[in-house]
Amino acid sequence: MRHIKYLLILSLLLISSTLSAKDNKQQTVYMFGLSASFNDSIVYITEIQEVRAYVEDDRTHFLVNRDDYSYQLKNFFENRGQLYRTCITVYADNQRDIQKKYDKMVSKYTTKTKGKFDVIYLKADEFRYRTVAPDEGSVIIDSEEAERNAQADKDKKQESLLTPPETENKSEEQATEE
Repeated sequence: MRHIKYLLILSLLLISSTLSAKDNKQQTVYMFGLSASFNDSIVYITEIQEVRAYVEDDRTHFLVNRDDYSYQLKNFFENRGQLYRTCITVYADNQRDIQKKYDKMVSKYTTKTKGKFDVIYLKADEFRYRTVAPDEGSVIIDSEEAERNAQADKDKKQESLLTPPETENKSEEQATEE
């Protein structure tokens, strides 16, 4: 009887751990961004972009770290000196759905408001979404560039281990002079 209880508890733990683990898969998604500010009437809308992104491998197919994509757009504007903009990213699994969402958003700021907003369209060469790795929140730029960055970090770390810090050298020089 005691062994049956332990087996039952063990099986429940295994089942619950497999259900709670979320798997992510990489797939092509289509997305565009919109940036607006309460301080002015300018609204920026990016082109629809095809991005290899990670989505949750369950029935929801949520975009993993979806807030980081909006932060990419927000950082783009902050680097241009336009602070305090509200940025959103809209995505879909297929082109038909994203085109429908894009058209609805564009009409919301152009035809329905009758010229209250100045809509500026950002081309893909001006702003491009980058893939965000799951659970890290880090942007994957390009596999070759990522390798170069990793090698550069490794070289810096190795160089710092080989060269002693300047403060130690100065204190050693002062000790030898005395």
